[in-house]
Amino acid sequence: MFVLGAPEFVIEPNDTFVVQGNDVRLPCLVSGVPQPTIRWKFKGKYIEKPFIINNGTLVIENVLNNDLFEGTYTCEATNPVATTLKAAILDVYGTLFSSMIVMII
Repeated sequence: MFVLGAPEFVIEPNDTFVVQGNDVRLPCLVSGVPQPTIRWKFKGKYIEKPFIINNGTLVIENVLNNDLFEGTYTCEATNPVATTLKAAILDVYGTLFSSMIVMII
């Protein structure tokens, strides 16, 4: 016998920034009984490829500085008991060189 449990975040995604051209990882580790299914949303739509989702972590490769990547990402954890959401904002900065100049000044 086991007791059902709603999804609970073990590791939540956090607001983050990335320099254009780099990769970013947004973690989303959840527990629950039965084990929840994790899906990610961006701009109200579920994310599919070319984004890589591995063990709940959303991996976005070669991030560009435009509306295609910047914004709010939502981790959705679902099992028969409940659905739980946690959002994180991704900010993208210009090239590494321009970011370094801003930091030096």
